[in-house]
Amino acid sequence: MNSDRPWGSMVADAHKDACRKVGAEGMVLLQNNENLLPIDLSKVRRITVIGENAIKMMTVGGGSSSLKAKYEVTPLEGLRKRIGKQAEIIYARGYVGDPTGGKNWAKLEG
Repeated sequence: MNSDRPWGSMVADAHKDACRKVGAEGMVLLQNNENLLPIDLSKVRRITVIGENAIKMMTVGGGSSSLKAKYEVTPLEGLRKRIGKQAEIIYARGYVGDPTGGKNWAKLEG
């Protein structure tokens, strides 16, 4: 926070590469029954994605997850871009804690 120090680079390719590496190394696959992953697009015609987090912008969260990102790709957008026309992607929102779109959890009574 030294005001005499020059600014670093913003949204550099090195930053994007580091983010991809950290994200990939941070993923954990708990089970891969019948070697489902990675998906073989020559054999799969449809992929279903369930859950609200597939469409939510996550950088607007609170605390340490609040970022000022130049752009963000949701998991669903990333899948659609990566898979293209090779397979149909079906999305379902799934359980919604607050169907009004407000909070993401059920309102507490009392």
